[in-house]
Amino acid sequence: MARSIEEHDHNKRYCPILGHEVSFAYCRAAGTDLPCRRIFDCWRQVVDVEGFVREHFDEGEIDGVLAPRKDKMATLVELIEKARRDNSPS
Repeated sequence: MARSIEEHDHNKRYCPILGHEVSFAYCRAAGTDLPCRRIFDCWRQVVDVEGFVREHFDEGEIDGVLAPRKDKMATLVELIEKARRDNSPS
């Protein structure tokens, strides 16, 4: 029987990226439907993160979490282009 995806949500840890305490719920959804890429490093001493991720996410989603991040300049260019498209008259 599958465990609830919310099973560990009440746990809290210090986030080295944000600089303050966050819940596991925040890390497993990190602004998207996918976990933060650092969930394995930050939570491995508290939760069986690998087992949790394998139980609740498919291989494609896991690959998305583990994929290298784009550099900041590429991300900024993409955001500017998206903003231009969204604000251009149709």
